[in-house]
Amino acid sequence: MSLVIGKFEQTPRGGFEGQIRTLDFSGPVTLHLNGKKEGENGPDFLVFTSDIPLGKAYKRISKDNKDYYRVLLSFPSGGNKINLEGNLVPRNGKFELFYD
Repeated sequence: MSLVIGKFEQTPRGGFEGQIRTLDFSGPVTLHLNGKKEGENGPDFLVFTSDIPLGKAYKRISKDNKDYYRVLLSFPSGGNKINLEGNLVPRNGKFELFYD
């Protein structure tokens, strides 16, 4: 079962901004277009909270031919490193990040 951990809006520059809430992290997050993407396997977006890097995101196409973004996050929590993976998908004109 997937859980919504974030809600986002697309920015005029093609990125995303919103909020993520989990047990270990809660705060504003932005996805910036990766202007220095290297090759087709490089991330399409870089993920930040304030100026702190949190991860990366990759554009994907679903089986029903719709765009979504695979988001990979990593951040410290209580002396450990937390890794989260999820999908950012369009919903009612906005975007939701589902943890899976």
